[in-house]
Amino acid sequence: MLCDVNMPGESGIELVRHVRPRMPETSVVMVTSVDNSAVAVEALEQGAYGYVLKPFARGELLIQVENAMRRRTLELFHRRTQEALRERVRVQTAKVLESREELALRLASACAARTDETRDPWHEDEGTAYMRERRGTWFDPELLDLFLENIALMRAIRLGNPD
Repeated sequence: MLCDVNMPGESGIELVRHVRPRMPETSVVMVTSVDNSAVAVEALEQGAYGYVLKPFARGELLIQVENAMRRRTLELFHRRTQEALRERVRVQTAKVLESREELALRLASACAARTDETRDPWHEDEGTAYMRERRGTWFDPELLDLFLENIALMRAIRLGNPD
């Protein structure tokens, strides 16, 4: 969109301020006779991609429009890339959390099976006490919590189903 700073009604800068949030795909280049650096800075801060003074050479306007289009294309690519990356991180995080839960369950099952083999619950209690002491240094606190919850579940199952 080509827009002048001085327009009937509202200024072109106000128009840019209203258009950019509603139509973020729109590239705006200000074309004006207002030779004021503060106005130019304000226009750029509001979302204009260029500021061309009248009278201008045809080539100057074409360069500004092409630069605005190129910048907009890069911004859209960047946005799509960020969205794709966010989705990939979300999916991978879900997989990691699922793997952690599975690991905690398998560790708890292995500890419960080992205790069943030895018939000595002291070993199980000693092992969980050892892990609690090293919480946050050797063992990830969240993973340790999952493990301990699963150990408690295994104990409850074992108590409910004695051999």
